[in-house]
Formats: sequence, C-alpha cells, structure tokens
Amino acid sequence: MSLHYILDGYNIVKQIPQFVDCKLEEGRERLIRYLEEERPQGSLNNEVTLVFDGQVGAYHSHGSSLIRIIFSENDSADERIKDFVEQSENKRTVIVVTDDKDIQYFAAAYGARFLKVSEFMKVDVDRVAVSNDGLADDVKHVSRSLEAKINAELEEIWLKRPRKIRI
Repeated sequence: MSLHYILDGYNIVKQIPQFVDCKLEEGRERLIRYLEEERPQGSLNNEVTLVFDGQVGAYHSHGSSLIRIIFSENDSADERIKDFVEQSENKRTVIVVTDDKDIQYFAAAYGARFLKVSEFMKVDVDRVAVSNDGLADDVKHVSRSLEAKINAELEEIWLKRPRKIRI
C-alpha cells in the first residue's frame, strides 16, 4: 500500500536548520532537492505533495517528477492541505507533515495520520548545528545500500536467520 505524504512546505522550511537562513526561494529549492535525494518519504511508490503559500508565478519550475508542488494561490496552504485530506479517497494512507496543531487535529479527525517536521525529516532541530554553507554539520547519512546491509546483519543476529550470500 503506497502512502500519500502532504507536506506543509513553509512550515518545514522555517524549522529545519539547513533551510532557516535561506531566502524563501532557496529554502524551497533545498527542500525539494532534499526530498528527491534523501527520500524521507521512503518508497518511490509513495506520493509526495508539497504545499506552499503564494502564487505559482513566484516559483521557477523545478521539473521534479517525484514531487507534486502546489501553491495555494488565493487560499492559505493550510486550507489547501485540509482540502487534500478531506478529498482523499483512502484517508488512512494520507500522512500530513506539519507542526501546525490545527492541521494535525484536522487530519486526525478525518482519519489521516500526521508527522511532526522533525520526525519526517529525521532531524533533531534543537541539536543540529549549522555550518556557514547552511548544511547541517552533525547529521549522519547512511546510504540505502549500507542501510540494507545493516538490516541484513541485524536480521541475522536477532532473528537467527542465516545471511543470504549473493554471488
């Protein structure tokens, strides 16, 4: 079952150290690049809708095929996010990423789930130091292949399953 992540764009940009000191446009670009490269949303089958306040004309097309980018136009991003949740056919597959309590309560009332920004981005926003280039200094990165190897090793240890050797 694939999931649909609905992200409160500026709510994320204004909290994560890598994006905080950027102009809004640069923060948006960094967030999009982060979502494409790090994929905190998991599987490529999971849908990602990134919602920002404002007009489309203020954005230069990024051309991402992995992320649907929505500008709220004359509504607020909060209202657009609520509309997405309300109109979703299977609300149990919807995960809203925001720290806005009003949106969290709304999502929960409709049977959708929510994640706090730091949970989704896998960043402790109070702990991470930011260097001059705007990138987090002490964020550890584990590649997908290394992650798979670690999981296989742990599976062998904890579940006492023999490791599959690939030739």
